Amino acid sequence: MGLFGSVKSNWKKSEAATVVQNLLEHQAKYGFFTSDPAKTATLLIAKVWDSKPDIFNGKFGQRPHKLSVAAIALSSAVDNLSPQNDDYSSLVIALGNLLQEWETNGTLYPLNSIDNELLKTSLQTFIEVSNNQGTDSEEMSKDISSVNNNREEGIVYQENFKYTNFEDWMQIYKDSAASVNNALKPSDGLYLIDLMEEEPLRRAFDDKVDPKTLGVHFGENFDIMSMGFG
Repeated sequence: MGLFGSVKSNWKKSEAATVVQNLLEHQAKYGFFTSDPAKTATLLIAKVWDSKPDIFNGKFGQRPHKLSVAAIALSSAVDNLSPQNDDYSSLVIALGNLLQEWETNGTLYPLNSIDNELLKTSLQTFIEVSNNQGTDSEEMSKDISSVNNNREEGIVYQENFKYTNFEDWMQIYKDSAASVNNALKPSDGLYLIDLMEEEPLRRAFDDKVDPKTLGVHFGENFDIMSMGFG
């Protein structure tokens, strides 16, 4: 492989590792994944890449998409880990989340024949795990949803996320918060929320969190006295 090919492979590895890392960080956020997401992601991608380099290096004329590389890396990890391993359930959940993205938005990705084979293999692993646990893939999907959603904190992830920009999402969040807390209603067009830290909300938008549920939760728990505005 030439220098350019090597650089491109490293870039592709990094892209796929980022996908896996984001999925695992999502699990770690709620205490379900206890290992280092970044190190684990890098290791999983490296292992599956080294096992079949010709497929991933583009020897057959096509390089797989980061989505399918991430899926087969998680699938391989699930195949080779004991169900008693502390990270096993989180890896299964991450794989399920990724496969749900493929099922929901697969037509939006530039996937080729290699991608489809890798994703089908990953799906087969997921189905086998579901069957081994005495359930079917539909029930497993429900389990994944229940782990990811945390209504007590206002966290509900939307599979069919309809918001294309943060501003629209933010307006729904602010209106929902104001609907249950008069202190958060706008004054001369300005919401108190506009004065607060925006970064956590941008992360919620990126994670496709339902703004209505999150806004209502914030409104119900917000105490203006604690902010020094009252």
